[in-house]
Amino acid sequence: EKLEEVQSKVRRFNDLCRRAIVLGEEGSLSQESYYMALGALSEALKQCANLNNSVENAALATHVDCNVEEEYQSITTSNDKVSDPKMKTGKKAARTGVAGASAWSSKW
Repeated sequence: EKLEEVQSKVRRFNDLCRRAIVLGEEGSLSQESYYMALGALSEALKQCANLNNSVENAALATHVDCNVEEEYQSITTSNDKVSDPKMKTGKKAARTGVAGASAWSSKW
């Protein structure tokens, strides 16, 4: 399953690279087409980053919810006392989400 996922990602990447080359060829023919291609790439990058961040944040929220519940169950079954088990996991998730978002903007 993981191999298929990686192969699919590689196929998408290769397809996008081939199409970007075609866009580069057309976009370089005049100053106007250059600006058109540049604007299209910029807008597409923003939309892809927003989409990917939404998907990552949704997956992260699901993962955090599971971790919080597991942590809560382990605390309630043991005699250890913790004031609020959700705080520790929630803060960690918030930092992880912010770091993921800043990684996208630093690439461009």
